Amino acid sequence: MPVLSRTARRAGVDSGQLVVRLHVSTRGTVDSVDVLKAYPREVYDSTIEQTLKKWTFDPPGVPVDSTVEFDFKS
Repeated sequence: MPVLSRTARRAGVDSGQLVVRLHVSTRGTVDSVDVLKAYPREVYDSTIEQTLKKWTFDPPGVPVDSTVEFDFKS
């Protein structure tokens, strides 16, 4: 699960919300991540993308898009 980044904490951000779309390959790996909603904007984008690209799923056999929501608190 993604955590509040060090950069966000230093900037005084102690909470936030993200909604992302995951593009999952036929092999079950995350090919790409689209940030659909972010509050505050651009604070979590690179951290969430790096973290979610490490996620794996049971291979779906066909490409799948999935929307996921995260709420962050320090």
